[in-house]
Amino acid sequence: MHRRALLASIVPVGLSGCGDVRIINNTGQTETEEEPTTEPEETPDEQEDEVEIPDIGVDPGEIRCPPFEPPVDTVVADTTTAPLRLGISEHELTLPETAFTLEITNESETTVSFGAYSWTLWKRVEAEWYHIVPFTQSTPEIILSTGNEHEWKFEIDNTDLSRLRWTDGENTTLNGIGPGEYALTLACNVEAGEQTERFGLCQSLTITGDSIEVTPTVDPETQQRAGSAVTVQTDTQAEPVRAYELVRADSNETPQRTLIAEQLFQSGTPQPHPLRNMIPFFADDVTRVQYAIATRQIHPLVDPPTVFEYEGQQYHLTTEEFIEPEETETEAETETDIETGTEEE
Repeated sequence: MHRRALLASIVPVGLSGCGDVRIINNTGQTETEEEPTTEPEETPDEQEDEVEIPDIGVDPGEIRCPPFEPPVDTVVADTTTAPLRLGISEHELTLPETAFTLEITNESETTVSFGAYSWTLWKRVEAEWYHIVPFTQSTPEIILSTGNEHEWKFEIDNTDLSRLRWTDGENTTLNGIGPGEYALTLACNVEAGEQTERFGLCQSLTITGDSIEVTPTVDPETQQRAGSAVTVQTDTQAEPVRAYELVRADSNETPQRTLIAEQLFQSGTPQPHPLRNMIPFFADDVTRVQYAIATRQIHPLVDPPTVFEYEGQQYHLTTEEFIEPEETETEAETETDIETGTEEE
């Protein structure tokens, strides 16, 4: 079967990728081939019968579904009988432990292609959709011929929120997922001859159970207090070289985005989301939190400097070379000289 060259692939955060293409064919088998660099010419004997893009789905603005980026031409709403559809094993899940599968089925006469990480989990809060995972799309590109399907398996485990989890392609375990309304989306390219259209597939999901609270991965005992500022360190055995600084912002500043708790539990890398080790240390008398880490790299999920909103409070995030916090004048005045029994001046 003649296929056009695929779009360039994107390597995901914390994952390695290559230019391989996975083909799920009519025998139900999976093949792997090198992504072609040139398109071979088609001979008369190789020409296929003319096929058309299936006339299914609705305009993206007509359905309650998260946004697709880049935009799609149509969103498939019929998830039971449409020739191209996205199925889910469970629409209602209960915490703290649960599991489900997501499956794309191609019963159209066209060829469908998508990335292994092209699915996206969203949460809807106060009429807004929030992107939870994954953080990018990646190789390998999967080509699904007619009469075939592809499946992803998911587990949610909130029994140990201290563990770091990140997306692992077709078998994903998440934690820090609270109750609420969710959706899973998948964007794919549908090819028929020289025609290509971008389709969006969507499935709804309701999760019930106990709410989650953002907790740090660092030991709270590592915090150092200096007046209204707190410094926490990720690894007390290593010398920190970078620091993130989070300050309460004025309410009149316009936030660049709003974050929710589920987003802070997803790391994307073996390193925790920096805000997870900062926000929990704020209190009524704390206006600034510094998070010191033993790496020069900036975490891929933050883009300082930035202003964001979390639970109605606005914050300003920056990052710079770590400098050991200095003792404040107020603290120095209240320290007692053990030898003399008098207060230091």
